[in-house]
Amino acid sequence: MKLRLNAQDRSGDIVLRGRNLSIGYDRDQPLFTSDELDLNRGDIAALIGPNGTGKSTLLKTLLGEMQPLKGHLTF
Repeated sequence: MKLRLNAQDRSGDIVLRGRNLSIGYDRDQPLFTSDELDLNRGDIAALIGPNGTGKSTLLKTLLGEMQPLKGHLTF
């Protein structure tokens, strides 16, 4: 997986916002769910967990390679 983020003009203070989010491959058994997910400018986040828990799936969804099973993401 290749992740490249290009710095452009400064955006707002909210970098990432997710609402009623469900990510995975099976609607009945999502790998990741969140009612509210906010990442603000200056925040530091770590994505950790055992194999098979959805870390790569979450990143693929953030990169637009996959669609969320439910909810929406905005940048």
